[in-house]
Amino acid sequence: RGLSPQPPLKMVAAPPDAELASSLARRTLLTTQKGCWAGWEVSFDPRTGRPKPLDDAYVAEELREWGQSPLGWETFVEDSGEDSLWQRSGFRVLPEAGCAADEVAVAPFSWGVDLASCRVVASSHGILAADSPRRPSGECGSAVSQPFVDVRTIFGPSDLGDRIRVDVKVDAASCTIISCVVCAERRDSSTEPPFSSPPKPGSARAKGLDSSSVSSRCGPCFVTSKDGAASFDEDGATKLELVD
Repeated sequence: RGLSPQPPLKMVAAPPDAELASSLARRTLLTTQKGCWAGWEVSFDPRTGRPKPLDDAYVAEELREWGQSPLGWETFVEDSGEDSLWQRSGFRVLPEAGCAADEVAVAPFSWGVDLASCRVVASSHGILAADSPRRPSGECGSAVSQPFVDVRTIFGPSDLGDRIRVDVKVDAASCTIISCVVCAERRDSSTEPPFSSPPKPGSARAKGLDSSSVSSRCGPCFVTSKDGAASFDEDGATKLELVD
């Protein structure tokens, strides 16, 4: 009262702490995970916790006869990203024997997610997580008819590799695990096949990629048929113990 009129104040709102933390976490995930990786991808049975061998349709007859069906896929993947888009393209190596192993066949795949629609967390211990609600799109067959949550967690270097990716689909209503895939990966080079020489149209063979090179770069499978166990709480929640 009694003062001359003051100019109006212009209020500038700072980003909420949660929004800023999520933005930094997205940037951390995209920058630290960018590049090429080689390793193993293993699916675990959510009812038993044990690794699931590859379907016989993907395994050479000789390997099946010798009882050598792999417990997972040897994989080569490349992660990239810009803004909030996290993308992955890669190849799964088809298990073969004999002369076919001199130039192995691969199956390409690709994947992507908008991190802006995810809950993204980057911990001080090098653990990254990107969780998002999903509606069934057929990837789990007819077993899933209700919305679920994709829980994607990446752990840093360990005895198993340069990173460990754990991708779990969870029925949030019952805390039941629908599917569980674990990937143990090492850093790899984009100048090596199959990144540098993907299969030509009409062919599945990656030029210059033989079984010896695959084994050297992907390393040994990190699980055995004896690994894994599952337990279920009274409320129906699932707990998996994957590797000893």
